[in-house]
Amino acid sequence: MADVAAVPEVSLEEVRKITEINATLQRGAERKRASIERLKAENKPLSLVEAMAARIAEDAAANAGKPLKRIALEDLPPAERPQMSDGVKHQVPLRFRDATLDNFRTESDGQQSAREYVARWIVRARTTGDAMLALIGPVGCGKSHLLYAAANALVDTNTHFYARPWYLLADELRYGGASSYNPERPLEPEEVRAQLRGSRVLLLDEVRHTAGTAFDDTELVKLACFAYDNKLSVLVTSNVRPLLDVMGPAAASRFRQVEMDGRDARQTP
Repeated sequence: MADVAAVPEVSLEEVRKITEINATLQRGAERKRASIERLKAENKPLSLVEAMAARIAEDAAANAGKPLKRIALEDLPPAERPQMSDGVKHQVPLRFRDATLDNFRTESDGQQSAREYVARWIVRARTTGDAMLALIGPVGCGKSHLLYAAANALVDTNTHFYARPWYLLADELRYGGASSYNPERPLEPEEVRAQLRGSRVLLLDEVRHTAGTAFDDTELVKLACFAYDNKLSVLVTSNVRPLLDVMGPAAASRFRQVEMDGRDARQTP
C-alpha cells in the first residue's frame, strides 16, 4: 500500500477540479452559517441537526485553504472506500431505521444530556474521530434509539461503521456468524475481527445485556483498547453501572460515561 502521508504530484487539471469542488462546498457552508446566524438573531432555537451542521461548517471553514493532498482510491483501505452506504444500512434494526436525535423524546435531564452528548459525538465521528462514549441506564430509557440515531446520521456520509448488539457480536467473535454485508455467507471469527479492524466507527448496543463469559469480557476489553489506541470513534450502551464492572477500570476509563434515566418507554402506558 502506498504511503498516504506522502503528497504525490498533482496535475493542474486535478488542482482546478478539486478547487472547484472545495469552492462549492465552501459556498454551501457559508449559506448554512448565514442561515444559522439568522436563526440566532431571531432568537429561534437550533435543532440538534442544525447545531451539528453549524459545527461541521465551522470545521470546513477552519480547513479552507490548506494544501491539497491527492490520495488515490487504491491507496485507501477497502473499508474506507466510498459506495458503502447501501452495505451498512441493514446494520440498523428495522425498529430504529427512522431513529433520529430530533425524534428522540426526552422526559428527564439525563435523557436530554445524553442526546446532546451523542450529537457532539456524531460530529467528532464524522470529522476528527477519536471519540469514545458510553450511554448507561436502565432498560427502555432510550439508549438504543440514540445509538442507532447516530448510525443513521453516518449512513450517507461514507463513514465506514460497524453497528451490532454486543451479545450477537460476542458469539460471532467466538463461533462465526452471518456477514453484516452479505447475510447469505457466514463469516469465520477472524473475518468478523477483520471487519471490526477495518471500521472507523464502532457502535455496540446492549453491552453486557446478558451475563458475560470470560471470553466475552476479554474480547470487549481488547476491542475497547484497540479502538482507543487507533483513535477510532466508539459508542456503546449498557444497563450495567458502573461501566468498570463490564470491562474493568482500565478499559472503562477510555470512555466518557453518560448516565441516563427515565421510564421504560417499551411498556404501554
